[in-house]
Amino acid sequence: MKDSIAKYNIPFGAFGKIRVGIQVLWVKAYHIKVTDIDELKGTIKGKSGLGDSIEIEIGACRSLVPNEKFYSFRKDVYDTYAIFPYDIIDEEKHPILFDDFCTRFPLAGEYLRKYKTVIKKNVKQSANDSQRWHLYTRESHLEENYSKILIPMTANDVYASVTTSDYYYCDNSNVNYADIPEKTIDNLYAVAAIFNSTIFSVLARSIANKQQNGYFKLNKQYLEPVLFPVYIFYKDKKLVKDLAIVGLEIEEKQDAYKYALPSQQKRIKKNLNILWDKLDRMVAQAYRLTDAQEKYFASEGRNINRTEILDNVL
Repeated sequence: MKDSIAKYNIPFGAFGKIRVGIQVLWVKAYHIKVTDIDELKGTIKGKSGLGDSIEIEIGACRSLVPNEKFYSFRKDVYDTYAIFPYDIIDEEKHPILFDDFCTRFPLAGEYLRKYKTVIKKNVKQSANDSQRWHLYTRESHLEENYSKILIPMTANDVYASVTTSDYYYCDNSNVNYADIPEKTIDNLYAVAAIFNSTIFSVLARSIANKQQNGYFKLNKQYLEPVLFPVYIFYKDKKLVKDLAIVGLEIEEKQDAYKYALPSQQKRIKKNLNILWDKLDRMVAQAYRLTDAQEKYFASEGRNINRTEILDNVL
């Protein structure tokens, strides 16, 4: 099957790249599960893994995407933040030295100072410099805060969502992201639509590293080789736009489903199933499948139903 569709499709890695997110100094201290956001005060309240109820400045953090309750075309979720002692200026990272960090963000500085001893004890490579001890040991990917397609690395199926926020970072290797050349809304949502299709799911699962309980490792080495209809992004802009429109519509209807009454949810789910079927047909067109090939992928199916999952994650 793979050989028969390789005529028009090439590995995704020849078009885009799968990248990892940021790695904070120590997850237990730097990840904050948010309970409240006070826009007027510019602070967040929540708990770190140290068990403390804390309030710190939003500006001292970045919103983080953990691998929790992920589903296709999920809107941005702001329930986890990471302390982020850096400025990003003109796509370059600039460490905020500790005294400056405390001056600019006194609440966050007080929190880090309180736990300095335990942080340094648990982070063997933490800098001894009094002004740099709070910085990340690995500072890669900090400046890469552009629009992207988010993809959980360990999951029971392929899920992709789109973020256009430059404040939204992936959680190290738990959530990867697809970096594509031209990050227009149409391109981002079209790529996510293909990733979320039954066809891509079958192709990716056929080479992915199988884990326990029906889960798969879906990182760079298993996603970049998957055949992908790259040509449409250069030669069929209409199909790209149509895929993006369907993806955006699914995203909006899923968000409506979250807040709808049970009677309304039944109707929305029916509409979502129609949209998912439409998306799969359009992706089959993009891959230039024959009728027999399209039936094969439909018979293989996804590992997880894309509408039924909503009742478990919302």
